[in-house]
Amino acid sequence: MKPARIQELVERLVTRDGRYRPLELVRMTGRFDEAGVAEWQAGQVGFLEDILFGHPAVCIEELETAAAWARKLGLRAANEPTRPERRAFRSARAEQLVRTEWQREDSGPQTDLFFDSGQAVARAGLIRSLADADPVAAERELAILARLDPDSSLQADGELLIGGLHELERSSTGLSVLARMVDGELEPAARRIMDDDSRQQYLARFWRHLAELAARSDQCNDALHASVFMARAGDWKAVIGAILAQPEFTASPALLARLTTAALSLQQRPLALEALCQLCWRDREAAETWLEASTDDELCRRIDQFWDLEPAPGTELFPAWLVLAAYPMPDNATMPMPDCLAAQAYSRAWKLRQDPGNLEQRAWFARNHPDLMQQWR
Repeated sequence: MKPARIQELVERLVTRDGRYRPLELVRMTGRFDEAGVAEWQAGQVGFLEDILFGHPAVCIEELETAAAWARKLGLRAANEPTRPERRAFRSARAEQLVRTEWQREDSGPQTDLFFDSGQAVARAGLIRSLADADPVAAERELAILARLDPDSSLQADGELLIGGLHELERSSTGLSVLARMVDGELEPAARRIMDDDSRQQYLARFWRHLAELAARSDQCNDALHASVFMARAGDWKAVIGAILAQPEFTASPALLARLTTAALSLQQRPLALEALCQLCWRDREAAETWLEASTDDELCRRIDQFWDLEPAPGTELFPAWLVLAAYPMPDNATMPMPDCLAAQAYSRAWKLRQDPGNLEQRAWFARNHPDLMQQWR
C-alpha cells in the first residue's frame, strides 16, 4: 500500500478516535478478519501475524510508515503493556510498533486542524460537495476555509478538484488529455484531502466518462480501453462486458489480466480461472506479474506451492499443475485455446484426472513434462 494511503488512514483514525492505534490501522487495511482476531485474543492463535492476509513484512513496513507520519503530525507515543500470551508479532521491533498508540497533544498545533470546529465543518462540507459533484457548494465551502485559514494547503487542491468538475460539465476534453489530467492532477489532489469513499465517489464520475469516450474512440489500445476506466470506477460487471465484447481479446495480456481480476471480484471463478489459463499460456511475464500481485486467498496458497516446486516448472504450466493438484478448474473451454505445449498439457491433465490409468497421457507427460508427473496426486 502506498505511503500516502497509510498517512490518510492515520489521519482518519485521529479524526475519528482522537488517537492512532496500530491494530485499528491493520484492521482498516483489511489484513485480518474479525473471527481470526477473536481467536487470537482468546489465545487460540499464538501470533496475530499467523492470520494476516499478506506477508507480515509488508504489514510491518506499513506500521513503520504510519508511526513516522504520527510523529510528524505531533502525536505523542504511549506504549501499551506487552502481554506475552497475546503477542502480535514474533519480531520485537514489530511488536513495539503494534503496541505503541499515538495520542493527540491537547495543545498540539499540528493536529488542531482535525478538531477546530469551524475548519472541520468547512472541510467536511468541501469534501461532501466534491463527492456530490456540486461545484457551487464546494466553492462556497472553500471560500469559508480561505477566511478561516488563508494559508491552508487545502486551497490549491480544492480549487483544482472544483476545476475538474467544471471540466467534466463541459465534456469537451479529449480522451487522452482528460485521462492525463485525472491521473496527474485530480487523483493526487483527491488523495491528499479526501477519504476513500468520497474520493472514489468523486473520481468515479471521471472514470465513467472516460469509459464512454474510450468506447467511442478510434484509439483502441490497452491503455485507453474502456475496461481500464471501469475497473478504476470499481464497476467490475462493466469491465467484464467491455472485454468480452472486444474481438480477439485473448490476444491482449492486459485485457486477460484485467478480466481475471474482475471475474474474481464478482466471484465468477470459472471465468476468472479460464482467463488466467489464457494469460499463462500466452504471456508468461504478464502472468507472473498478475500472480505476484494476486490477493485472492485461495489462489495465493496455490501460487506459493507452485513456486516452491523443485525443479520449478514454467509459469505457462501453472494451469496444468492446478488440474493435477486437484484444484477445481473449468473443464469446458469457452475461449479459443492456443496451439502450444502448455495448453496441451492442461487438456491432457484433465484426461489423466478423469482416467488415472490412461497410459497414453502418462507417456506424453513423461516425454514432455516429466516434472509435472511428480505432482500427480
